[in-house]
Amino acid sequence: MKIRVFIDQAKKKKGESSWCVELTLGSKRKRKYLPTREKAYAYKKEIEKPFLQGTDEDAPIDKIRLSVIFKKHIEQLVERGARPVTVESRANKCSTFVKRMKDPPLAEITRDVFRSYILVNGQTEKYRLSIRSEVGAMLNWAFEKNYTTTNYYKITWDSYLEDEKLVGILTPQEAKDLMDAMPDGYKVAMALLLFAGIRPYEVPRIKWSNIYLDKKLIIIEGKQAKTRRNRKLTDLPDNLIDWIRKYKNKSMGLVGPINTYRVFAKKRKQACKDVGILYPHDGARHSFATYGYFLPGGKPWAMRCMGHNDQSTYDQYYLNTGVGKEESIEYFSI
Repeated sequence: MKIRVFIDQAKKKKGESSWCVELTLGSKRKRKYLPTREKAYAYKKEIEKPFLQGTDEDAPIDKIRLSVIFKKHIEQLVERGARPVTVESRANKCSTFVKRMKDPPLAEITRDVFRSYILVNGQTEKYRLSIRSEVGAMLNWAFEKNYTTTNYYKITWDSYLEDEKLVGILTPQEAKDLMDAMPDGYKVAMALLLFAGIRPYEVPRIKWSNIYLDKKLIIIEGKQAKTRRNRKLTDLPDNLIDWIRKYKNKSMGLVGPINTYRVFAKKRKQACKDVGILYPHDGARHSFATYGYFLPGGKPWAMRCMGHNDQSTYDQYYLNTGVGKEESIEYFSI
């Protein structure tokens, strides 16, 4: 950026405002004419201020502030077509970062500073990883766009060591008790989780028009899926079809089984409390994967329904768990 103040002699001869303030940004040039020297230098000071304070996106690289980077990054995320939930999650964590850091110049955010922020503000290992993912995405975007010379890839710390735990699932009896305890308006949604292995946040996006009961088929479109890729759930179990037929007209959703996941999750939590079930993390999806292995389609069918591509991961968590074909038959007979 370069700002120059001078008298335009041609304008002066014509009796027009001749004091010129010329702003040059790269190959772009902008001029503004004012009547007096005092007004020209006051205007120069006015337009210099955002650059000197780093609140303008064209400010020098050593002065540009976090808030400017944050605003540009979120705008770019929206332009790329990111889902609203993705934008909201990124914006929440990044705006908190800007606020807690007191909006300093980006140049002051070193790798060590970012690591310290993660460790201080991440109360659990899971939340630390979430901060690194969301805020790190913004900072690395700034690096790729040449707003900073520091990259923030592979920030590490001495994490708390934990023993791996077995995946938690519901027993067939627990699944039955849960289905019975769920309010009628949410039974279809619960059945889709338990007997089709659909991801929790995909259920509110499913439309009735994509559920073909006679063909035992559900189509999850790219705009509904976590992976943004189309997925077709075929040869669905008879008990799922029965649950949908019986409770479809009682469902709470306007165009699908439910409108929002949050309300559904509260209803599920209350149902578990009512029947004394300790619901495991992602319990319905893990249960489907474990029992689904023994259905006629086997592992390929279960993986396709879930949208899983990694066979080794499926084997690691869902095979040889002590569950057999008898439990599977009981589960898919609920």
